[in-house]
Amino acid sequence: MAFNIKLDPPRMKQHPHHFKKHNVEISDPYFWFRNKDLPGVIEHLEAENNYVQQQMHPYKETQDKILDELKIRTKEEDLSYPIKYGDFYYYSKELAGKEYSIYCRKYKNLNSPEEVLLDLNILAEGKEYLDLGELKISPDHKILAYCLDYDGSEKFSIFFKDLVTGELLPQKLTNCAPSLEWCNDNQHIYYLELNEKHVANKVYFYKIGEPVLSAQMIYTEKDPDYHLDLSKSKSGNFIFLQSFTHANSETQYISAQSLEKEFSLVSARRKGVIYNVEDSGHNSFIIYTNDQATNFKIMEAAVGETDHNQWQELISHNENIYISDIDVFNDHILLSERHQGLPRLRDFIYSTKQFVNISLPEENCYISSYVNYDFNGPYFYFSYSSLISPPSVLTYNFSSSEVTTCKVKEVPTYIKSKYVTKRILAKSHDGKEIPISLVYNKELQKNGSHPCYLYAYGSYGINISPYFRQYIFSLIDRGFIFAIAHVRGGAMMGRHWYEDGKLLNKKNTFSDFISCAEHLIADNYTYKKGIVISGASAGGLLVGTTVNLRPDLFKAVTANVPFVDNLNTMLDDSLPLTTIEYDEWGNPNEKEYFDYIRSYASYENVKKQEYPHMYVTAGLNDPRVTYWEPAKWVAKLREFKTDNNVILLKTNMEAGHRGHTGRFEHLKDFAEEYTFVLAAFDLI
Repeated sequence: MAFNIKLDPPRMKQHPHHFKKHNVEISDPYFWFRNKDLPGVIEHLEAENNYVQQQMHPYKETQDKILDELKIRTKEEDLSYPIKYGDFYYYSKELAGKEYSIYCRKYKNLNSPEEVLLDLNILAEGKEYLDLGELKISPDHKILAYCLDYDGSEKFSIFFKDLVTGELLPQKLTNCAPSLEWCNDNQHIYYLELNEKHVANKVYFYKIGEPVLSAQMIYTEKDPDYHLDLSKSKSGNFIFLQSFTHANSETQYISAQSLEKEFSLVSARRKGVIYNVEDSGHNSFIIYTNDQATNFKIMEAAVGETDHNQWQELISHNENIYISDIDVFNDHILLSERHQGLPRLRDFIYSTKQFVNISLPEENCYISSYVNYDFNGPYFYFSYSSLISPPSVLTYNFSSSEVTTCKVKEVPTYIKSKYVTKRILAKSHDGKEIPISLVYNKELQKNGSHPCYLYAYGSYGINISPYFRQYIFSLIDRGFIFAIAHVRGGAMMGRHWYEDGKLLNKKNTFSDFISCAEHLIADNYTYKKGIVISGASAGGLLVGTTVNLRPDLFKAVTANVPFVDNLNTMLDDSLPLTTIEYDEWGNPNEKEYFDYIRSYASYENVKKQEYPHMYVTAGLNDPRVTYWEPAKWVAKLREFKTDNNVILLKTNMEAGHRGHTGRFEHLKDFAEEYTFVLAAFDLI
């Protein structure tokens, strides 16, 4: 037996709680656990953490060994690729033994003396948690504004540092979203404040150095289902205010040159229409939208034109090509696209209306925009990696169309030639072919005898791309195959892939995942009960529901901050993010959605059957997936399961959704999870 079954796990107390919805009686004896001020809540979570320590203690030597491996593969001293912005080169660095990044710059050339702008290690002294939100330099490069969260609640404070004197200004803005933008006068900013439901719904205008109370509220989003976000055009001419849900958006703009306090509308919000705006630099806006274009198209509108019917089409919709993002420069629109699920990068030249295909080193890879400050610059910087290729910074030359590698991240002890990556397809219940990305040791024989670590997410249109994961090689080097299932609910195969895995199509996500597991078994990559499934947040819902449906397929489950109590959460509109999530899951106050969510919800559908070993995490201060969701789920699983397998609940008592933020502290989380997996497979 992998774990000590003689150790009794903590048992959450039960208190009767019943309510009726749509004439359905619902009983939740663990409902009381939502109030962490009640006696017994913190004590129970601490008891769970002690139970984790007891079960994992026999494997401490293995855990320490894996932690050492993870540290060895993490270059202790590293430097990001410096990018020129104005007269300065900006970059960040990590130092040996330091948990956090240090942000620096050099004046005019890289041989100049280094100026430290912000050392997060100093700011983290005496703190259990530190998360840096946005970090923005004033246009004259003299003041640094930065956002910090010290407890994982995602309520940020904004600080200001005078880069001429090196002094921290005494003013601090609190209860903020990590989103701010500078006016071009170098004295004023726009920033966002959170409401009582943790939603950014107010825009403030503030002059640096003035009393905090002098900040002026200049806009309030009245629809409680909408978030706000701020951005600045790469040209530096405009500041954009976006109101958005998962299914709708609206953009307003304001000149960054003047000190205006009223935003102008680009185009009024319309149901089901998403659009984002950038400045073309030619007195027009470039608009990325799904309006009558499932896979998005690119439009152009004159600045000040509010009628969307007057937009002019620049790049038409293509049902076979998903435009996932754009970057706009003077005379160039860089298109991040997906064709048959594979990424590609194209340059649309504004003046000639011609396309240039940008070559990528590998077909199944990950690309994203890097840091691009210069609207008129000669290059587009982008990040690149694959499951076997460490992260790189590449440049695309607008004039020559050449791609050049600027920097490849050094991963000590890693030897790329030892591994192979593949992309295969699994047929789902309705005939759809689901891509799976694989990486494993090239010496591995495909004979159905190898354990597999299968990961997925499957919500919000978010893609779990096949980027380089240096930590997973501690399992791969012990014989595991690492697999990513690109299930519906993400947008790997296009926007329709997302639409097919949300609302009343959500069950496709679970069916796809099960089909991927079955395919890996049938195709001799692994074997029945040879799979550990893993998911985080909404991916936790995926693994939680999957394990209710087909526990026979899996040996173990790892679920990090899992969103598993989604029916009860979606019924409670007093929680921070509930109503905003209706576009993703449906509103259970409507019977059709209530019945559908109830039919698959992870917590609701726990039943008397055998379950695999499980490793579950939570964050006490998590505003996205509240701590009680994984805690209640674990309690109910223990109540109903009919086996002797072990379920562990590890709660970070000082953090939120992201867990530990220090780079070495974070490695401890991976080391414990991987040790748990090895123990579950009796591989220690």
